[in-house]
Amino acid sequence: MKNLRRSFGFWAAVVIVIGGTLYPLSIAPAIWLGEYKIIPFEVVYTVWGPVNDAYARSPQPVRAAFDWYLSLWGLPADVPAP
Repeated sequence: MKNLRRSFGFWAAVVIVIGGTLYPLSIAPAIWLGEYKIIPFEVVYTVWGPVNDAYARSPQPVRAAFDWYLSLWGLPADVPAP
């Protein structure tokens, strides 16, 4: 029978791809939690500050897509600006 065990490199790539996708997308729930004072905004700014920096440096089509994603959470487009 063939060995179906995955290598360390495979799992490292999976973690990087999933983490690289979920980290930026997690900013909307974090902002929402901050607005309802469930977590302090200082935590939001510290943990998701790099996402905000990337947003500020992104071309307009990327910012428009991110603004659309924020709108799904009921957040205004100008929220990711600490």
